[in-house]
Amino acid sequence: MTGSSRKNRKLLRWTGWFVALSATAAAIPLGLNRPVYWLIFGVIVAIWTIGFILLAHRDQARHITLHRSNAWLLAIAAIVPAWAIVQSVPLPFEQVGPGGVALSILPSASAMGALRFTIYILFFYLALIAGARQNQAHRVAILMFAGAVAHAAWGLVALNLLGDVALWGEKTAYLGFATGTFLNRNSFATFLSIGFCLGTALLFDTGAASQRGRRGARTGLDEWLNRALVLLGLVVIGLALFATQSRLGVAGALIGAVICFVLMRTGAATPSLRRFLVTFAIAIPVLAVAATAWGVGLLDRVISIEESVAFRLVAYGYALELIHAEPLLGYGFDTFRLAFESVHRPPLPGDFYWDRAHSTYLSNWVELGVVIGSLPVLLVAVVCLRLAKSVYSSSEGAMLPAAAFSAIVTAAFQSAADFGLEIPANVILLLALSGLALASSGQAHARRT
Repeated sequence: MTGSSRKNRKLLRWTGWFVALSATAAAIPLGLNRPVYWLIFGVIVAIWTIGFILLAHRDQARHITLHRSNAWLLAIAAIVPAWAIVQSVPLPFEQVGPGGVALSILPSASAMGALRFTIYILFFYLALIAGARQNQAHRVAILMFAGAVAHAAWGLVALNLLGDVALWGEKTAYLGFATGTFLNRNSFATFLSIGFCLGTALLFDTGAASQRGRRGARTGLDEWLNRALVLLGLVVIGLALFATQSRLGVAGALIGAVICFVLMRTGAATPSLRRFLVTFAIAIPVLAVAATAWGVGLLDRVISIEESVAFRLVAYGYALELIHAEPLLGYGFDTFRLAFESVHRPPLPGDFYWDRAHSTYLSNWVELGVVIGSLPVLLVAVVCLRLAKSVYSSSEGAMLPAAAFSAIVTAAFQSAADFGLEIPANVILLLALSGLALASSGQAHARRT
């Protein structure tokens, strides 16, 4: 191995560690749900990205490049922050939109939103780079799952053993529910459900075992021990999900786990039916424990869902009024709260306010317009199609694509009636998993061709 190759491998390895650590640590300061936190995170990501590019260029690491299709994803995603900048810049003539001289009713917020979305694009680029080698992508995914388990464990300990405390001060909201390092139980549940999908894929992964077997590594007892640890992690995440008592979170995690198993069962990498039955047999008592501890509260919330739905439908109707008023230009990125106040009226209470639409799709359409606001959905659809194709065409690299596909479906399901993907830490975790899956599956395809 040449010195240049060793440097390249080291550069990729450190970038993988950075992606795994970022996906875990981003959730610690309130899910990055404060401008100061995601700005600090963004500076770190930008510095790492610039450093990586400079070092790769210096070492002539020409093979550390993006697949053309992945580069196009980044380019199309850049349209969103570019449009947000256009919304925030004063135009030379008046009355061109809802804000007068600017399209955005709050230009400073739209400019900040553009910066945050740019950070997402840079981080996704690093995740794609980190997945350039399939073995490393698998290791990074394991570290990310371990991070999700650690967050779940902290949520349970904080709720049950430390008197329902918060990590960064006195807890003032969602008392009696697991929130982990987040402010909102539903946002915490979104983070956990993504980790649950990843753990499900790791549990039923057969490609890694076959690879180790061909290399002469020990399997048997070691393999069962590894799977037992993954299963234990899933138990911890599952208990934490029930402790959030989030209806969408629990339902989304279950949907994602089923989709993940079905993908791997019907794809090229097929988990054994015996492993599924063993897992199911273990899951029954775990579900019983969770139902005993938190099932009553969750059931009460499910029963009372009719009242919650009726309340939200009224607010959704007002959001649709906003979309109808500005279908193309939007009111400006990150301006939903101010825009919503312009249509806020009875039967909603006078002291009621929404700083988010509780539907990421509606929020995007209100803020960015229907055309640009639909771009993230279209990009996610393209990613899902590519991931599904990878699952059914690869016998060795199906784990990450199946995990990412199921996690995306889970997050998309929850985003229909909540704002989990408007919390930066959740976006970071999903981007990390999706980037690893896209890059690693692309490498597997390149080797076959």
